[in-house]
Amino acid sequence: MTLPNHVGMVTGRRIDPQVGGHGVTWNEELPDRTVQSAAGGEVQSIFTAVHDSGGTTAVFAGKTKFRLFEASWPDAVDTTVITASMSRLGRQVARDVRAHAHTFTFLHLAAPDQVGHSLGWMSEPYLDAVVQADDVVGRLVELVRADPELSRDLSVVLTADHGGEGRVHADATDADDYTVPFVVVGPTVERGDLYALSPDLADPLTGRPTYAGPQPVRNCDLANVSTQLLGIDPVPGSTCNGYRGMPLEAVERP
Repeated sequence: MTLPNHVGMVTGRRIDPQVGGHGVTWNEELPDRTVQSAAGGEVQSIFTAVHDSGGTTAVFAGKTKFRLFEASWPDAVDTTVITASMSRLGRQVARDVRAHAHTFTFLHLAAPDQVGHSLGWMSEPYLDAVVQADDVVGRLVELVRADPELSRDLSVVLTADHGGEGRVHADATDADDYTVPFVVVGPTVERGDLYALSPDLADPLTGRPTYAGPQPVRNCDLANVSTQLLGIDPVPGSTCNGYRGMPLEAVERP
């Protein structure tokens, strides 16, 4: 589900608060709720980690429920832009990146999900929406590569919150729903398969592993992949750290 998964991405936590998760189980805009109220205590994020290191952050999203980030970390999210138009969002992010405005930028592209729900995953309109999303990402990557400073310093982490089948993605046991991409590109990132580069990780193929034992790449790894690329400490309280495939306490800082 969209919101629980995205909160996992920025906190580096699983969902269940009983085992240290972030507690966000709803998937709609609830203005009176925060991640902290869901977890029953303090929850930090990639936004707070970047701010604590002296950086700035921005959120660009295609759905209003992503205001949860600003509501939960008001002192750590410096810019929030929400618009349903993917092309407009892409242009605004491009201007922000070109200006070197923020240390960490979170971009959410909504069109493939919206078309999937209305017309079906893998339908022709869905695939067109994926092409449009790919074009937005491609333009950003081209922008980075054309700027000597950005190409030296900026990395991109690309993942998703869920897959889909038919017009839904609610079956937690269906590999079509829970299998997502995870791509990392940047000047310090070695080229190759993440499982080959991280031998402590375990490729699940189409399986659905628990949180015990060797871990697959998970989208909640985004938070600490980002902290490591930025050279800052991991998000406090986080447990997802598939970039190196070992507990956070064992990671040696570069």
